[in-house]
Amino acid sequence: ICEDEHEADDNHEHVKLDTFIPPRYAGDSKLDVLKRFEFSSTLQRMSVVVEEQTTGNLNLYIKGSPEMIHSLSLEYTIPDDYFDVLEKYTKDGLRVLALAFK
Repeated sequence: ICEDEHEADDNHEHVKLDTFIPPRYAGDSKLDVLKRFEFSSTLQRMSVVVEEQTTGNLNLYIKGSPEMIHSLSLEYTIPDDYFDVLEKYTKDGLRVLALAFK
């Protein structure tokens, strides 16, 4: 669920674009979307910066082409079978997006 909240929070210098309310099983915390980087075909990705309301922690979530996400990731964070799984899905005719966070 996303709620538009185009307002400034007096307790933070960030401006909320949206608030994401995770499903019940994910816990009680809400995530405020502070910055959205729209999809760029040149960059082959899009991303959002979010702040967890209860802790104030900031995270970046990114989705894009598996090759681009791989190139932006630390090698030890990539599963050993990353390209094998990618090849299997693409041979099956599936479109594949990769996800990452920091």
